Amino acid sequence: MTISAHHSGVQLLNQAQGMANSAARKIHDASLPAAPSENPGAPANAATPQPSPAEQRAASQRPEPVNAAVDLLQAKLYNQAGVNVIQRSNEMTGTLLNTKV
Repeated sequence: MTISAHHSGVQLLNQAQGMANSAARKIHDASLPAAPSENPGAPANAATPQPSPAEQRAASQRPEPVNAAVDLLQAKLYNQAGVNVIQRSNEMTGTLLNTKV
């Protein structure tokens, strides 16, 4: 069984892609407008009611774009690490092939 550094680099790239997709989805979800009130028949000029516990939970579960941006930066670093691993693997293979006996 051959263990290749190239394989490890590809795994890092795949992990970075998944992290970037997840972070982009969180940023997108955070940019969506808040859900409309559950009581559409309430008068518009009524005093602002306190949010229900369900609304408070929904607001706290919304992803924060700052954390998602940090995740994107981490995905970038994983991507760079994966590329470096693949480049070094290719250089090492090339050096081994160029060695004269």
